[in-house]
Amino acid sequence: MKKYEIIQESKISFRGRELFRIRATKSFGKVAVGDIGGYIEKEENMDPNLKISGNSWISGDAKIWGNSRISGNAKIWGNSCISGNSCISGDARISGNSCISGDARISGNSCISGDADISGNSCISGDAKIWGNSCISGDARISGYSRISGDAKIWGNSWILGDAKIWGNSCISGDAEISGDAEIWGDELITQKVCTLTTELRTITFGNQIAIGCQRHALAEWENFSDKEIADMFDDALAWWKKWKEVILNMAKIALIEKK
Repeated sequence: MKKYEIIQESKISFRGRELFRIRATKSFGKVAVGDIGGYIEKEENMDPNLKISGNSWISGDAKIWGNSRISGNAKIWGNSCISGNSCISGDARISGNSCISGDARISGNSCISGDADISGNSCISGDAKIWGNSCISGDARISGYSRISGDAKIWGNSWILGDAKIWGNSCISGDAEISGDAEIWGDELITQKVCTLTTELRTITFGNQIAIGCQRHALAEWENFSDKEIADMFDDALAWWKKWKEVILNMAKIALIEKK
């Protein structure tokens, strides 16, 4: 028995295609018989066979069309739009006004929300979360517990891994690799691998500038800060800085040499 049926009389015209609402014909997961779902173009978008498409479901005003597919326990709701050849699987969650297109792959426990735009050959996996106005494209890979938000843009062959956090107006491109506990924010433009150093109080990120917690400054500024300026940055900053200053400045100089 099929898990849903297409409601032929409930259709809309959207971007030159006819999309149809669906209705559950059996209970599965948190879906009950008779529940009204979102819009699909054809059964290939979400196989009606429960054994093939699992507990996946589309609801609200979410739409899926083209050669895109949803399977596993994936859920799509809100005003989300899924198109192209994109695949949504695993326990992925897509909501808000998110747009997934191209050959994008969303899997694992990934959550995409807000006005996020995922396209190209992008792959989002693991426990990654992307929201805000973030744009992910090209061959970008986002995985682990990464968090992408704000107006961040990631494209090219960029890899975002581990517990990395990208927000603000940051742009990550080229062969950039952001991993570990790295935090990139503001107007940073990163095109290469970013190094991080984790200490007992703070994680240091060596990008175009040196970021320590919420403090981000050029190498020359860190070299010339007075003890008072350091002490005012955060609790126990001065004792910590005296312990790690030489290591941090040396790593920063090496990172700058590698970028040239």
